[in-house]
Amino acid sequence: LDFAEACSRTDHLNEGIDYLERALAQTYDAVKKAQIRSRMIKMFLVYKEDGRLKELSVKALKDLGKPLVKSELINFALSIWEWIKGLISGFYLFPKAHLRKKYHDRLETLSDVYHVGGLANYMMMDAIGWLHLALRTLYPANVLGVSRASARAYVIYAAAMASMKLKNIAKGYLNRAVAIADKLDDKGLHGALRFWVGGVTSM
Repeated sequence: LDFAEACSRTDHLNEGIDYLERALAQTYDAVKKAQIRSRMIKMFLVYKEDGRLKELSVKALKDLGKPLVKSELINFALSIWEWIKGLISGFYLFPKAHLRKKYHDRLETLSDVYHVGGLANYMMMDAIGWLHLALRTLYPANVLGVSRASARAYVIYAAAMASMKLKNIAKGYLNRAVAIADKLDDKGLHGALRFWVGGVTSM
């Protein structure tokens, strides 16, 4: 994966994608498959190539057992269920520090896929697809606690709230994301959050 990252930074997109495709074919682990697809989405986003974004996002979610299906009614019901779980998880004290590594890695990957998938849908101007992922992202964010994945998830959720004119709620989740970046003392994360903070506050 590091080689693919190097390719993306040196303007060799096709070579990097080919390498990731080979890595994808050689793994049977669902979480690793989703991580590879997430990396591919990020590379396509950098080069503003949107031809495969939807396909990769759908497959990554399927890898993790959280698929988007053809029926919008079923998708809506699933997204609402994940959203309710997220709201409840915000009040429940999870033993975050004691999450089993396998479960932690899966949640972190799921959060990452929601984030990059949200960016992909934003780029493709797919408001419905973006809203589905934004509602689903709250649960892994709350369970993971203080982490980069949670901060990125909170800004996606804040953007969804702002788009529904729930500005105070949106501001609260933006503040959570920034507080996490402060606590981690992560300048890179602060930089990544600026894009969303600027967009959300202008909605």
